[in-house]
This record gives sequence, C-alpha cells and structure tokens, in this order.
Amino acid sequence: MRTFLAALGAAFLLSASPAWSAACLPTKTVRDLLTKGHGERPLVIGITGSGSVMVLYANPKTRSWSVVVHSRNGLGCLIQSGGGLRIRNLKPKGKPA
Repeated sequence: MRTFLAALGAAFLLSASPAWSAACLPTKTVRDLLTKGHGERPLVIGITGSGSVMVLYANPKTRSWSVVVHSRNGLGCLIQSGGGLRIRNLKPKGKPA
C-alpha cells in the first residue's frame, strides 16, 4: 500500500489539474495497483452528478478499502483509503409497499 500511496502522492504533486484535490493516475494503473497489488475488488459502483464513476474497492481478507473516482478524461483519482471495512446488511425495514 505504501508504494501505491507514494505513486499517487507523486502524481498529485505533478498533476496539472488543480480542480482535483486527490491523487490521480491513469484509470488502468489505479485499477491494477488496487486489484493486483492489494487484492481489492470493486464492491460498490455509482455514477456521480458529473458523469464520473465512483468505485469503492475492498479486500475482504484484510478489510482494506479505497474510494476512487474514475473520470471521463481517463484518470482514476484516489479520494480516500483505509482499513477495518465492515459491510452492513441494508435490508429495508418493515414490510415492502
């Protein structure tokens, strides 16, 4: 994880786009670092208001997680990462309508 974060940190410092306050690299690079390097797999995927794709990557064994926004310009930006991931059962309460 240190190598990944160091690479993203370097990319952030060299980034020409001040609009992102996150570390960005090409989407394929970010995906490969998370899946091959850290065993994290996409757990949650959503579309943002701007049309980017937000992905929560997670490793069920280590409980590590990373939130990445993949933008249309081909960059994947690490927004946050951490550990201790717990998945809650999100069944609706009460009887269905």
